[in-house]
Amino acid sequence: LKTPGDMFMKDSRIWKQLATNEIQQEESRRRLLCSDTVTISDKKQHETNAKLS
Repeated sequence: LKTPGDMFMKDSRIWKQLATNEIQQEESRRRLLCSDTVTISDKKQHETNAKLS
């Protein structure tokens, strides 16, 4: 009886792929959060400028 874990232990390339994928996902999530924050602060700045002029 084989479990999926047996396959992982035999083929380390799968491990490496998964690890890389997770790191990339984390980085892209961070980028999304950063770009959202920038967009929100840009909008606020724009609204403030509009009120002042």
